[in-house]
Amino acid sequence: MVATGGYVEVGVKATDCLRSVDWKESTHVSDPSVTVSVLTEMIKQQYGYTVKYRRVWQVKRKALVAVFGDWDKSYNELPYWLSAVVHYNSGTRVDWFFLPSDVPETTIFGRVF
Repeated sequence: MVATGGYVEVGVKATDCLRSVDWKESTHVSDPSVTVSVLTEMIKQQYGYTVKYRRVWQVKRKALVAVFGDWDKSYNELPYWLSAVVHYNSGTRVDWFFLPSDVPETTIFGRVF
């Protein structure tokens, strides 16, 4: 899947035991919350090929990261964004809540108010 203009393109490279099928086609999906099962069915109907659930999930995840960024990057940027909110909006208060972690020197972000 590739992100273009607010859409997600589904691209699949399939390998069969008897023959190798190399193709890249695009199906625009306007809703990024579309399920992997729906994408799998779309590919099957459009191209007549059943792609494994895991492969469709991996490609969808890569496309969403390309569009929205990954979770780690987002979490790392959150303190800077909230600091800017506090700085430019006097009287604003931000409270962070973290969950305990079994990993040393690691905290789990719970929520922020």
